[in-house]
Amino acid sequence: MKCRQKYFNCRILLLLSVICLTGCAGKREAGSGKTYWILDGDLRTYGEQGVFYQENGYLRFMDAASGLDVTVCGKPECSHSREECPAYFERRVHGAFWEGDTLYLLTDYGADRFGELYLYEASVNGEDRKKIGELGEAQQLFFAVCTEKYIVFSYWNLYDENMKELPRDQIGVRVYDRETGECRDVLSREGWNARVYQLDLIEDEIYVSCFYYDLTPEEVLAHETDQEYMRQYLKHELLKADAGGQEVVSLLQGIADMEVQTVCEAGVFYTAGGRLYLLDAETGVSRDVNESMMGYPSFSEKGLLFGRYDSDTGETSFYRYVAEEEEFCLIANMQAYIPAAVFEDVCYIYDYHTDDGNGVLAFCRTADFFKGKTEGLIRFEK
Repeated sequence: MKCRQKYFNCRILLLLSVICLTGCAGKREAGSGKTYWILDGDLRTYGEQGVFYQENGYLRFMDAASGLDVTVCGKPECSHSREECPAYFERRVHGAFWEGDTLYLLTDYGADRFGELYLYEASVNGEDRKKIGELGEAQQLFFAVCTEKYIVFSYWNLYDENMKELPRDQIGVRVYDRETGECRDVLSREGWNARVYQLDLIEDEIYVSCFYYDLTPEEVLAHETDQEYMRQYLKHELLKADAGGQEVVSLLQGIADMEVQTVCEAGVFYTAGGRLYLLDAETGVSRDVNESMMGYPSFSEKGLLFGRYDSDTGETSFYRYVAEEEEFCLIANMQAYIPAAVFEDVCYIYDYHTDDGNGVLAFCRTADFFKGKTEGLIRFEK
């Protein structure tokens, strides 16, 4: 009975969080528009309220109010068998988020063939599923951003309709307009070893970083030891697209070691050649602002979070950047912490202070972490 009670509590936790937190999502630094939920490459969807993910077919929720990791099932006396439990999906749930009393799912549930992606809605306990949108072909998602206006996601297709490997990887970025129900591609590329490395949404502007070789696998095999040849066909792009229109603008390209770190209203932070740069997306001018460091997904008015790892000490120096002050302020030097996402009140962190060395997802108050305090860090408990 104790086990069943814990499943049942999921519905209570979700409903309480909905009542208290609906609409209170974190903002992008400098007050840019609301970002409710983000999906990372591990298919975990982060929000101010908690984290959704799928495990062994069951949709689960890590609640940032209670610290509990629960199955999304509110069915009384449910045996949680695959046949009857509303939390179970025989297909992948790529991402999930909720608004009001409705749960939304990015899933290939009910698809006739591999790669078809749909938007479903359901009650907050996983029941009453209803398909409300078609999101096109997307065999694997890299990232997604879900706001009150749009669902923007980057995808990766490797196989054709007969499940034969494509001669070139297909990557792209697609926008679903939640008001009109229209879904369209704003960017598509084909190439060998193609990846989308970064996806951000600021108001109606999408920022995306992608990497690929404009070659077929056969051409790569014939020239894989010729680095000069490979460099000629390397494409590394940073682009800006209009979520509500057709315009796509190239911001940067051809910088082999460029890595976009984070995006805010002040511009795009990227690293190259051991330095950190800030690109003004309006003027196209980049300026050197610091030594190379990593930027973490940040949706808080308290500032952006950066970190620089020292391999000699094993410590990461964390910094807070506030756009108005244009200053990097040292928070603290820490070991074995890797931030996953920063919202206005909640900061999600992988804690590697474990016996087996594997990271465990935990959370703390953003205000505390920005002061260098980790005493209140809570690991999610199943």
